[in-house]
Amino acid sequence: MLQPNSYNVEDASYVKLRELSVSYKLGSVFGNGDWTLGVVGRNLKTWTKFRGFDPEAGTTTGPLNSAVLSGATSYSYPKMRTFTFQLATSF
Repeated sequence: MLQPNSYNVEDASYVKLRELSVSYKLGSVFGNGDWTLGVVGRNLKTWTKFRGFDPEAGTTTGPLNSAVLSGATSYSYPKMRTFTFQLATSF
């Protein structure tokens, strides 16, 4: 019979910097508007001893329907790191 063993079980605890937003209020530009410039970074860093791609990149099938709660990795790709630039104004 196949039983769980410590060889295939590893610590998947992690800390993740999921989102960081920084903005700077420029104020009036050439006497027009109230301008704000910003950047948002997502999925920036994961601190873990897990040897796979990502502790959250697991199977989403089964009774829990959650990659985090199922405890089985499927070696799917982790979420991509993205950067979004923002430019906003009000008149």
